[in-house]
Amino acid sequence: MNNCLLCGNQIRIPIHFTNLFGATTESWLCTLCRSGFLSVEGERNERREVIFKWNEQAENFVDRYLKMQDDELAKCFCAEVRKKVRPKLDYLALTDATKQILIAASVPYVTLDELSKQTKIGVFLMQVTEETKLSRLERVSSKIVHVLSLFEEEANDE
Repeated sequence: MNNCLLCGNQIRIPIHFTNLFGATTESWLCTLCRSGFLSVEGERNERREVIFKWNEQAENFVDRYLKMQDDELAKCFCAEVRKKVRPKLDYLALTDATKQILIAASVPYVTLDELSKQTKIGVFLMQVTEETKLSRLERVSSKIVHVLSLFEEEANDE
């Protein structure tokens, strides 16, 4: 049994026939913690996709992962990230934090130094607001065909 990476409680993995023959379940969060992450449903864009809405649970995750440098948390969303990446694309990791998540999810990635070899790339971001970093990288924008963000912050009503 594993312990939840956020709350520390034991994770009970139900025994299924499919798990008996080598298929492992990627359970790094308990059901209570997992349910706190709200999936972005319905809203799809050809070029841009978001996995989770920004909420208190997302803020807790980002604080622990980035500010407290809890690198184990990179494993939490492997399955969700893998489902959303596009096949035959390498994903640009702008930060070490996003690179660790891509490595944990076994998603091919490139760094800015390796971009000259790539004709089409995807970009993986922790938060949608990081897209402003992309606009500053002129040589990158023409190669981007997919932007995948882990969290989408709520729009400010100002």
